[in-house]
Amino acid sequence: MRSFGLFIGLAVLWLLLSGYFHEPLILFFGFASCLITVLLARRMNVVDYESVPFHLNIKILKYWVWLAGEVAKANIAVTRAVFSDLSTVRPEMFTYKAIVKGDLGLTILANSITLTPGTVTVGVDGNELTIHALTSQAADPQAIAEIDRHVAALGAD
Repeated sequence: MRSFGLFIGLAVLWLLLSGYFHEPLILFFGFASCLITVLLARRMNVVDYESVPFHLNIKILKYWVWLAGEVAKANIAVTRAVFSDLSTVRPEMFTYKAIVKGDLGLTILANSITLTPGTVTVGVDGNELTIHALTSQAADPQAIAEIDRHVAALGAD
């Protein structure tokens, strides 16, 4: 079942990114490449709970919408910091102890922090993340905690 879900996900992504809906030969090659990818993934034994997380279903879509809003807000803040007085740009490193415990949840959290402009997750040790922030505003642990709470709500442990 996970292999079928992976195939459907890859095929939809390929269709959306390629834009080829009317060329039969290109469609055939696209779907063949998706099928070969799924077969290779099955042979490598990597089609599992984490690589095809059905359990996140609709919750992950809501999370992506929320994260897109956070990325937009952070993008505006970074743009203001860069184009205003550069004294506001004060890079700093800090650690954050995550609520999320599982590998999938920690990966989603670390990637979400890195996707947000002005912050980069540079290391993960257990459930402690080392984060680089461009400004002191971006180094706010409360903002990271909000992302952490949203990831925990996904049930990605």
